[in-house]
Formats: sequence, structure tokens, C-alpha cells
Amino acid sequence: MKQLFIFIFLNLSFVIINSCSENGVKPPPPEEKLCEITDSTSHDFSWQVDTLGLFPSALYDVVAIDPNNVWAVGEIELEEQYDSVWYGRHNAVKWNGNDYEYYQLLINSYDGNPTIQDLRVGLAFSTEDIWFFSGAGSYVHWNGTEWQSAYIPQQKGGAKAAWGVSSNDFYIVGNNGSITHYDGNAFTLMESGTDRHLHDVTGYVDPETGITHVWAAGELILIHYDGTKWEKVWDENAPVLPDNYIHPGAIFAPSPKQLLVAAWYPQTIRGYCLNTKDVTEFKELFTSSLFVTSMAGKRLNDVFIVGAFNKVAHFNGTSIKEYSTLNFSGNNTGVSYIDGNVYVVGYLAGQLGLFIHGTKN
Repeated sequence: MKQLFIFIFLNLSFVIINSCSENGVKPPPPEEKLCEITDSTSHDFSWQVDTLGLFPSALYDVVAIDPNNVWAVGEIELEEQYDSVWYGRHNAVKWNGNDYEYYQLLINSYDGNPTIQDLRVGLAFSTEDIWFFSGAGSYVHWNGTEWQSAYIPQQKGGAKAAWGVSSNDFYIVGNNGSITHYDGNAFTLMESGTDRHLHDVTGYVDPETGITHVWAAGELILIHYDGTKWEKVWDENAPVLPDNYIHPGAIFAPSPKQLLVAAWYPQTIRGYCLNTKDVTEFKELFTSSLFVTSMAGKRLNDVFIVGAFNKVAHFNGTSIKEYSTLNFSGNNTGVSYIDGNVYVVGYLAGQLGLFIHGTKN
């Protein structure tokens, strides 16, 4: 009797599974393990290194829409152009896949007067929806037809980083705990719960709830926004990671369940993957001597890390490789990664802009 019952149960289970499959209903996927990496990617990239501008020049951020639309921002001095009131001063450059195109973008300052301000942060959602933010608290936006600019009074200073899902939902972070949200109509200064300088931001949309979760990194602090309020994840008085690795140099969310934090402590950084549902669950992925300033990736096993001395490193899920031929005398400040192409920007000690392009072999 018992054997007959087991036989009937197994056959019913088989029928139910087949029925779900035939009706387009897939059985639930197996539960994802904490920061599980099942394969590795290649470290093999070819590199092109260009210096842009004359003294004094610097690039601060880069956004790649596609390999033919890569924008970098900063302060770029070219030969004086006497047909321009701003002479040779530029604040944006576009890599079109073959060459560089330089731009003098007029930025409205707090008094409404347009000037050529240095641009610090970029955010692009398409070729017709590009945002740049200045160190003095203004923005300039390309809407597909023209560049528009305005001062953002709902900030405590200039932008240091930005992240968002669209032009109707993005966040700008900066000094003194400044976090500004744009909803497509208005900028709002949010209550961040801290006055520490913030230098990086990332996030994701939870597919189960539709809530946008945002993470911001600052001086010895990591904070999280759950769609309602910002809360402290850790600081030096309430650490989460071991061995005093409490400064999040850069952060990156490859999926709704994973947050990659490049945390440093005097001589080294460690790459930790945190469970976004419970940050006390984490896994160390790599260690490096690179002093990190920015990070970008496709997945947890395909991440670029850049930083001081123009160092560039790649984590492939198994190991981390530093490209020693790219070490120079300045700093890298931004990185963007798309379609097997990585773009790194910064400046050299001689105050020349630096643009590095890596292509996967």
C-alpha cells in the first residue's frame, strides 16, 4: 500500500510540473547562494592611452552609452580659440569611436549667468538624455535637441557622484551629507542623516516590490535608502566588516541581492560582497593594494576598479589583475564599462587629462 501511494504521488508531481511547463508557468528557480560566482571572465584586454588638453587639464568622470558615444567631463584647456569668449577652455569631450570632440558647455551659475564651469559628474540614459553636474552646484542636460542648464539650490554643494534608473528618478550625492533626488519635475534635498562627505552612490530596483533601493558611500560611512528613508548601515562606531575595513572607497550593485564594496584600510583594499537584505552576511572576494576611487562592472565576476597612481585592476570572479603598464603619476577618477569596452579617465601629475580605453580581446 505504501509503495502504491509513493508511485501515485510521484506521478502526480510529474503531471503537475509538466502542466506548469506547458502553460508557460516555470517552477521557481533554486535559491541564490550568497554572492555565488559560478564562472570567471577573461583579464585579456588591449589598451589605448591618450592625454587630452594642455596644462592645466583634468578629467573627473566618464559615461559610456555605447562604444561610439562616450562622454568625459572635467576641465580641458586647448589652444586658445579667439572666436570664443571662453578661448580654449572646455568642460566636456566625446569619444565617437574614432576621435575626440571637445565641447564648451555653458552652465548657469547661482546668479543665473552662464559660464564655463568645470564638470565633475556624468549620468546618461540614452544619446538623447545626458546629464552633467558641476562642482559649483549646477547641471547641464542634453534633451536630444539642445543643452539646458540651471543651478540646483537643493544641494549643499557640488556633485561627487550620481546614479539613477531614468531622468524621472535619479540621485546626486556630495559633500556635507548632501543627497538630492530628481523625479522628472523637481529636485529635492533629502534628509540623509549624516553631514559627512559622500563620494559614491549606486542602487537597484527590487523586482519583487518595485522599490528603488539606493546606497551611498562616504567618509567611514555607508547609508541605505529603502524608498522611505535613509539609514546608516555602518560607521566607525558600529562597523560591519572585520579588521577595521570601514571606509567604502567605491560601491557597485550588480543585482538586487548583491552589493560589492571596495573597502580600504591604510595599505590595502578588500572587495566584499554583501547581502543587501542582511549586510551582516558578507563574503570577501579580493584584496589589492590599489587605492580605489571608482568601480564599474557588468556582473560580480566582471568588475573594473581604478584609483591612485592611475592604477586599473580587473576582478574576474576568481582573481584580480592589475595592469602594471597603466601605472602613471596621477589619479584615475572615473570608469565606465559597456559591450566589452572599458573607459577610464583621470589626470596625470603634470595636470594633463587622461583617457584610457580598454578593449576585450
